[in-house]
Amino acid sequence: MFAIILRIIVNALAIMATAAIVQGINVAENDLLTFLIIGLVVGIVNGFVKPIITLLTLPLTILTLGIFLLVINALMLMLIGALLPSVTIEGFLPALIGGVVMAIVGAFLEWITERIFGVDV
Repeated sequence: MFAIILRIIVNALAIMATAAIVQGINVAENDLLTFLIIGLVVGIVNGFVKPIITLLTLPLTILTLGIFLLVINALMLMLIGALLPSVTIEGFLPALIGGVVMAIVGAFLEWITERIFGVDV
């Protein structure tokens, strides 16, 4: 249970950093509850939808040596923007850059939480 809560917080912080860094990704309300809700939705989308899409596009991912995963990350970010009215993503390029930023920030925050709490998030 603790790992799930940490995952939501990591996702919330990653989307917060992404919205601050990438122009074209905006969050309507900059409060903690909004970012936690977005973090929960990111976790649900990455946990259920992304594996199915990744499996269906596996031949294309293999053909492009994994680069197509960046497109999948961008599409998942655009799906989150479509599901949540408080998140606006202004096109594919901000989603692509945002997916890369979220992956980098998320990996860094996961590394930190693993070092501090000893929990694999």
